[in-house]
Amino acid sequence: MNLLTVELAANSTHRLKKAVLRSPLPGGHRAFTSTRGMATALLLSICVIASSAVTAQTEAEFYEQALSAVGQGNDTLASIHLKNALQRNRVHLPSRILLGRLYLKNGEPAAAEKELRRAIDLEADPNLILEPLGYSLLLLERFDEIQDFEVPIETSRPVRFEWSMIKG
Repeated sequence: MNLLTVELAANSTHRLKKAVLRSPLPGGHRAFTSTRGMATALLLSICVIASSAVTAQTEAEFYEQALSAVGQGNDTLASIHLKNALQRNRVHLPSRILLGRLYLKNGEPAAAEKELRRAIDLEADPNLILEPLGYSLLLLERFDEIQDFEVPIETSRPVRFEWSMIKG
């Protein structure tokens, strides 16, 4: 906050205090009894407005920021943006799929499997899920699950081929 903002806030507080003190609340009570109380109320309202502006981002905006961070090679920042997107909307499939792929890329196959299975449960396109899911299962040495997994009919030929390669 700069000096001008503080000065304006102080002047506004003083004018508002006079107006509030002149008009009693029901029962004859006054809203504020000191300038300090009024300044605290003004500061609190400014904080509430500022925090609501920060949290107004949508899951799509967080996802775009994550894509930008991935492009810059900052997977940690990308993961943070993706988790924020998923807090906004738990079923945002692009965020869930990219987070699963980042987990796999960064050597966290269990976390990758969890995110990718959630994406499958949310009916994500199997063409986007099966390859990273297969590799995460390989890294977790869950060979029986790979063998037993039924590839959906709508899966493309290249993905079916990749799955057969993972399957061995």
